[in-house]
Amino acid sequence: MVAIQQKAMARLNELEGHWEGTGSLQEGGLEVPLTVELLSGKMLDGAMQLIEIRTRDSKGKVQLHGVNSIVYNTFQHEYAIQAHAGGLYGDFSFRVTRDGYVWQLGNDDQGLRYTGVVHGGTWTEVTEKLGPGGVVERISEFTLKRISRSEWPGSCVAH
Repeated sequence: MVAIQQKAMARLNELEGHWEGTGSLQEGGLEVPLTVELLSGKMLDGAMQLIEIRTRDSKGKVQLHGVNSIVYNTFQHEYAIQAHAGGLYGDFSFRVTRDGYVWQLGNDDQGLRYTGVVHGGTWTEVTEKLGPGGVVERISEFTLKRISRSEWPGSCVAH
């Protein structure tokens, strides 16, 4: 099973590394500029992708600190993401696309859809609020540049 998971998770290799950039969040009708830092790497012999994200406002205050783990379910032949942020968490389906991913909280009538694209050392993501009839509004976006490839979260070595 691990070999199957490793092969499936290799489709996410472009996500790996230390990323930094800017973004924005729509809040109360205002656009809030953000700085974004993201760390992404493999764990469990390459069978899990772990992603940590922090966004900060112009005063340096953390607006979002989240951790997501992505796995491939060998029995159901599909990816899944477990997302943790703001005291909330959940398990959701995760679809790998040709150049990134799409995942969604809730459903098409009431939820959030995250669409990411990774290409040439740039990672973009757009978050859209969904409602009856489709997309209601774009609520956040970011554009990141890879600072470095990294071994994060790295291996643990017993001493």
